[in-house]
Amino acid sequence: MPKLVMIRGPAGSGKSTCAKILQKKLGMNTALIEMDYLYYHILQNDVNHKMVFDCMVRMADIFLKNGYTVILEGVFTVPYNKKTQKLEHDKLYVLAKKHNVDLKIFFLDVSLERAIKRDIKRHGKKRLRAAYIQKLNEKTHARRHEHDIEINTSKLSSSQVVNKMLQFL
Repeated sequence: MPKLVMIRGPAGSGKSTCAKILQKKLGMNTALIEMDYLYYHILQNDVNHKMVFDCMVRMADIFLKNGYTVILEGVFTVPYNKKTQKLEHDKLYVLAKKHNVDLKIFFLDVSLERAIKRDIKRHGKKRLRAAYIQKLNEKTHARRHEHDIEINTSKLSSSQVVNKMLQFL
Protein backbone atom coordinates (compact mmCIF):
# COMPACT_ATOMS: atom_id res chain seq x y z
CA MET A 1 0.00 0.00 0.00
CA PRO A 2 1.38 3.47 -0.88
CA LYS A 3 2.69 5.73 1.87
CA LEU A 4 3.72 9.35 2.23
CA VAL A 5 7.02 9.84 4.06
CA MET A 6 8.72 13.10 5.01
CA ILE A 7 12.37 13.03 6.06
CA ARG A 8 13.54 16.28 7.62
CA GLY A 9 16.24 17.56 9.92
CA PRO A 10 19.31 19.79 10.11
CA ALA A 11 22.19 19.86 7.65
CA GLY A 12 24.45 16.84 8.04
CA SER A 13 21.84 14.61 9.68
CA GLY A 14 21.86 12.09 6.82
CA LYS A 15 18.51 12.97 5.23
CA SER A 16 19.58 12.55 1.61
CA THR A 17 21.57 9.38 2.17
CA CYS A 18 18.82 7.75 4.23
CA ALA A 19 16.12 8.80 1.74
CA LYS A 20 18.00 7.10 -1.11
CA ILE A 21 18.53 3.93 0.92
CA LEU A 22 14.87 3.91 2.00
CA GLN A 23 13.75 4.33 -1.61
CA LYS A 24 15.80 1.27 -2.63
CA LYS A 25 14.50 -0.79 0.30
CA LEU A 26 10.87 0.09 -0.48
CA GLY A 27 11.48 -0.94 -4.09
CA MET A 28 9.54 -0.25 -7.24
CA ASN A 29 6.88 2.44 -7.29
CA THR A 30 8.68 4.58 -4.72
CA ALA A 31 9.33 8.19 -5.72
CA LEU A 32 11.96 10.32 -4.00
CA ILE A 33 11.46 14.10 -4.19
CA GLU A 34 14.50 16.01 -2.90
CA MET A 35 14.18 19.64 -1.85
CA ASP A 36 17.83 20.44 -2.62
CA TYR A 37 17.48 19.12 -6.17
CA LEU A 38 14.67 21.58 -6.79
CA TYR A 39 16.60 24.47 -5.24
CA TYR A 40 19.99 23.89 -6.82
CA HIS A 41 19.22 22.20 -10.14
CA ILE A 42 15.72 23.12 -11.22
CA LEU A 43 15.66 26.69 -9.83
CA GLN A 44 19.43 27.31 -10.01
CA ASN A 45 19.74 28.50 -6.39
CA ASP A 46 16.53 30.55 -6.28
CA VAL A 47 15.34 30.16 -2.69
CA ASN A 48 11.61 30.56 -3.27
CA HIS A 49 10.56 28.28 -0.40
CA LYS A 50 6.83 28.41 -1.07
CA MET A 51 7.22 27.54 -4.75
CA VAL A 52 9.57 24.65 -3.97
CA PHE A 53 7.22 23.18 -1.37
CA ASP A 54 4.18 23.64 -3.62
CA CYS A 55 6.05 21.84 -6.38
CA MET A 56 6.92 18.99 -4.02
CA VAL A 57 3.28 18.65 -2.92
CA ARG A 58 2.02 18.65 -6.52
CA MET A 59 4.56 16.03 -7.54
CA ALA A 60 3.64 13.92 -4.51
CA ASP A 61 -0.04 14.25 -5.43
CA ILE A 62 0.63 12.92 -8.94
CA PHE A 63 2.72 9.99 -7.70
CA LEU A 64 0.22 9.06 -4.96
CA LYS A 65 -2.62 9.22 -7.49
CA ASN A 66 -0.71 6.64 -9.54
CA GLY A 67 -0.13 4.27 -6.62
CA TYR A 68 3.42 5.27 -5.68
CA THR A 69 4.90 5.58 -2.22
CA VAL A 70 6.40 9.07 -1.93
CA ILE A 71 9.43 10.18 0.07
CA LEU A 72 9.87 13.94 0.53
CA GLU A 73 13.34 14.90 1.74
CA GLY A 74 14.57 18.29 2.92
CA VAL A 75 15.17 20.64 5.82
CA PHE A 76 11.55 21.94 5.89
CA THR A 77 12.00 24.86 8.29
CA VAL A 78 10.14 27.70 6.62
CA PRO A 79 6.57 28.29 7.81
CA TYR A 80 4.17 27.77 4.96
CA ASN A 81 1.87 30.42 6.40
CA LYS A 82 3.88 33.21 8.03
CA LYS A 83 0.79 34.67 9.73
CA THR A 84 -0.18 31.45 11.54
CA GLN A 85 3.37 29.98 11.59
CA LYS A 86 1.97 26.68 10.31
CA LEU A 87 4.59 24.40 8.82
CA GLU A 88 4.42 22.52 5.56
CA HIS A 89 3.28 19.41 7.38
CA ASP A 90 -0.33 20.57 7.40
CA LYS A 91 -0.57 20.38 3.61
CA LEU A 92 0.84 16.87 3.73
CA TYR A 93 -1.85 15.70 6.14
CA VAL A 94 -4.48 16.97 3.69
CA LEU A 95 -2.69 15.16 0.85
CA ALA A 96 -2.44 11.91 2.83
CA LYS A 97 -6.14 12.06 3.65
CA LYS A 98 -7.03 12.76 0.00
CA HIS A 99 -5.20 9.59 -1.09
CA ASN A 100 -6.06 7.54 2.00
CA VAL A 101 -2.40 6.84 2.82
CA ASP A 102 -0.37 6.98 6.02
CA LEU A 103 1.93 9.96 6.57
CA LYS A 104 5.08 9.43 8.58
CA ILE A 105 7.34 12.37 9.40
CA PHE A 106 10.89 11.53 10.44
CA PHE A 107 13.10 14.15 12.09
CA LEU A 108 16.72 13.06 11.79
CA ASP A 109 18.70 14.75 14.52
CA VAL A 110 22.46 15.05 14.78
CA SER A 111 24.91 16.72 17.13
CA LEU A 112 26.34 20.01 15.89
CA GLU A 113 29.89 18.60 16.00
CA ARG A 114 28.91 15.60 13.90
CA ALA A 115 27.01 17.80 11.40
CA ILE A 116 30.10 19.98 10.91
CA LYS A 117 32.35 16.93 10.43
CA ARG A 118 29.96 15.47 7.86
CA ASP A 119 29.78 18.76 5.97
CA ILE A 120 33.58 19.07 5.81
CA LYS A 121 33.88 15.45 4.67
CA ARG A 122 31.24 15.95 1.97
CA HIS A 123 32.16 19.39 0.69
CA GLY A 124 35.59 20.34 1.99
CA LYS A 125 36.38 23.16 4.37
CA LYS A 126 34.92 25.84 2.09
CA ARG A 127 31.39 24.37 1.84
CA LEU A 128 29.57 25.70 4.91
CA ARG A 129 31.04 27.55 7.84
CA ALA A 130 30.44 26.12 11.29
CA ALA A 131 28.50 29.24 12.34
CA TYR A 132 26.11 28.80 9.42
CA ILE A 133 25.55 25.14 10.23
CA GLN A 134 24.90 26.07 13.86
CA LYS A 135 22.33 28.69 12.81
CA LEU A 136 20.59 26.24 10.48
CA ASN A 137 20.67 23.55 13.17
CA GLU A 138 19.00 25.90 15.68
CA LYS A 139 16.38 26.98 13.15
CA THR A 140 15.56 23.36 12.30
CA HIS A 141 15.22 22.38 15.95
CA ALA A 142 12.95 25.35 16.61
CA ARG A 143 10.61 24.11 13.86
CA ARG A 144 10.00 20.62 15.19
CA HIS A 145 6.50 19.28 14.70
CA GLU A 146 4.44 17.41 17.25
CA HIS A 147 4.17 14.37 14.98
CA ASP A 148 7.88 14.10 14.13
CA ILE A 149 9.37 10.68 14.74
CA GLU A 150 12.82 11.63 16.00
CA ILE A 151 15.90 9.53 15.24
CA ASN A 152 19.33 10.69 16.40
CA THR A 153 21.79 9.80 13.66
CA SER A 154 24.99 10.90 15.43
CA LYS A 155 26.14 7.38 16.31
CA LEU A 156 24.20 5.32 13.75
CA SER A 157 25.05 4.22 10.25
CA SER A 158 22.66 5.21 7.48
CA SER A 159 21.46 1.61 7.23
CA GLN A 160 20.69 1.54 10.96
CA VAL A 161 18.68 4.77 10.63
CA VAL A 162 16.69 3.36 7.71
CA ASN A 163 16.01 0.15 9.63
CA LYS A 164 14.57 2.27 12.46
CA MET A 165 12.38 4.10 9.92
CA LEU A 166 11.13 0.83 8.48
CA GLN A 167 9.88 -0.17 11.94
CA PHE A 168 7.37 2.72 11.69
CA LEU A 169 6.38 2.00 8.10
